[in-house]
Amino acid sequence: MLIGSLLLMVSTGIAFDLLVHADRYQRDLSTYYFAGKAFALGLNPYDIDVLSALAPAPIPHRFVYPPYTLWLFRLLPVVDFTTVYYLFLAIKAMVLVLLFYLWKRAFLPEMNAPFFIFALLAYNAAVYVDLRVGNIAIFEGLLIWLAFLFYLRNRLLPFSLLIVIAASFKLTPIFFLLLLLWSESRGKYLQFAGSVMLFLVIQIASWYAAPGLYTAFLQNLSGLDERGVINPSTLALIQDLSDWGARNTGIAVPETAQLGLFLALTAIVILVSWRAHRALTTGSRPENGRVALFLACLAYALIMPRLKTYSYLILLVPTYFMLLSITYLNPLGLFGYLRRYGFLVAFTIFSSLYTLSGGQEPIGQSLLGYSPLLAAYSIWVLYVRESLTLAKEQDLPSPLPESYGERVETAIVRIEE
Repeated sequence: MLIGSLLLMVSTGIAFDLLVHADRYQRDLSTYYFAGKAFALGLNPYDIDVLSALAPAPIPHRFVYPPYTLWLFRLLPVVDFTTVYYLFLAIKAMVLVLLFYLWKRAFLPEMNAPFFIFALLAYNAAVYVDLRVGNIAIFEGLLIWLAFLFYLRNRLLPFSLLIVIAASFKLTPIFFLLLLLWSESRGKYLQFAGSVMLFLVIQIASWYAAPGLYTAFLQNLSGLDERGVINPSTLALIQDLSDWGARNTGIAVPETAQLGLFLALTAIVILVSWRAHRALTTGSRPENGRVALFLACLAYALIMPRLKTYSYLILLVPTYFMLLSITYLNPLGLFGYLRRYGFLVAFTIFSSLYTLSGGQEPIGQSLLGYSPLLAAYSIWVLYVRESLTLAKEQDLPSPLPESYGERVETAIVRIEE
């Protein structure tokens, strides 16, 4: 009851804030809107000065999606921006509800009331940040998790198509096609090759149809240099550590060395995750399939050179699952209940230091701004440890047994008594 009331209060506050500050939020949406308008007028949508000239106020972000996406975004200026603002927000809210439903039904039947508080606050409030900035991360998330659903059901064609569609905007979700190589389908290699080819054909066709626009898209993409709390990625952390070392020791690390270190860490994450994934998929436990997907989500987040705060929403389900998994053996009763959710609260705070501090600059401008990334690494290590253990002991009990929900209910009843 207390958690439900708290959730209602927080959700109402977020909704009120977003509805009454249409002039302040959804800046990414303004980029989409005026890029679509520029494209419809025959102007260059990748020139931020062009977008700012069309907008009532300067556009803060460049358009960084491939040219073919402009055919979708050019539909936005059919009505005024204020109308688009509220429509986009309403549709996104419905998609978010659908995403929660999908998570509950297909991937996290253990989902309970605390998950919703966790989802709103974890990883610097990734869900709220997406609602506030007006990005497409929630839509992308729905496509990816729908693809995962088909993957678990061994329906590789719809899985591949949904991943290609999701990757058509930010490109990086194409990583998940690697999951095809671990499927049990006989035609998995042909499916993988065909899916990659389809993605490449789309890019090549886009360049051939509008080489100038595609070149401008690549220039905008390569010109991005966001770090810290707005882009807590592994590459950004390496760059900031290098800058910190140069300021304090006078020793500058060449950019090629920074890139080399990033590529080395990427290779380590992929190889270790591959071994752990293999241990999972050769096991006999029924939940191994979804755990393997969760591990893939962690690996994806760690190796992406650019991972904005809202993109961390892909880690909400994998993280919550692991946090419950490592604490389910606690004794029932008040102590066990408090210990379990105390651990969950501690992780939520650590992964959201900047947000929960109220946006304090000392945190935002220091390495503490990378707490979401460090939190993700900690969860990845737990997955790898548990997965590699299975390589030796395939008959371990399920980390979240079917009776888990009953145990929690029993614990609550005991507390009430």
